[in-house]
Amino acid sequence: MPLDSPSTIHHPPSTPFAPAILIFEKRQRWGTELKRELTDHRIHVRTHTSAGELPAALLKFPSSVVVLDLASDPAACLGVLGRVRELNLHARFLAIVPRSLADLEWPLREFGVEALTPDTIRGEELTKLCLRRLGDETRRRGDTETRGKVFSVSPRLPLSASAT
Repeated sequence: MPLDSPSTIHHPPSTPFAPAILIFEKRQRWGTELKRELTDHRIHVRTHTSAGELPAALLKFPSSVVVLDLASDPAACLGVLGRVRELNLHARFLAIVPRSLADLEWPLREFGVEALTPDTIRGEELTKLCLRRLGDETRRRGDTETRGKVFSVSPRLPLSASAT
């Protein structure tokens, strides 16, 4: 599979409203973690190595959770946030932020990122953050299929704290 193509990790029915987690990362790490953590869930997980692919993916999977790995390309992450806003697409954004980029917290929040987490987060905690956001969205739609698999976690983890 070419490096720049999205890789589908789970294969649930591809309906316009299927729960989805879209991940932008240059090196596979978070997609692998989410796949491992979500083996018992019917959630579509797609990894993208190009941030520019995300608006098209959001057209296919509206109201998705989008995980942005800022270490991959901070400028591309900010660019996709602006593009999604321009196109008026609905998404729930999470950003994984290394300490060296912690000063981007407020610009990210102004562009609609709901939760920021340090890059030391464990896969289990990232999964909980994603499921929480998907759960919020599915409850709005009345979808009970994923409702029982939602965890309760804080929407904001301090960037200065390390998740151990």
